[in-house]
Amino acid sequence: MDNSVLVGASVGDSEAWLLGQDNFELTRGQTRKRLGSGKAEPVPFILAGEHGRLIVGSDGLFSRVALPRIIEIGRIGPPHRAGAELLNCARLRTGDLVDDFSAVIVDVD
Repeated sequence: MDNSVLVGASVGDSEAWLLGQDNFELTRGQTRKRLGSGKAEPVPFILAGEHGRLIVGSDGLFSRVALPRIIEIGRIGPPHRAGAELLNCARLRTGDLVDDFSAVIVDVD
């Protein structure tokens, strides 16, 4: 990120969203193929002049927690609080995780 321009690339079955006045799925153009399958290809993204909260997460987040809930939780409190709550939502009743879980949540000003 530099001078209000967010640039990145996505690959595999992860997702990235910028939650602001509007919600932007930064990874909408990617083909959701698993890394290591030989079919995953990186897709660049760029977003200029937008502000909000960036959420980048693995399929352990986006396949386990419904998007409206991710957006709702993603907007609350400081980023570390939202991350902890999203992790809790991805857990089974036993407390285990079905899949890997990773999330990066930062405010983009």
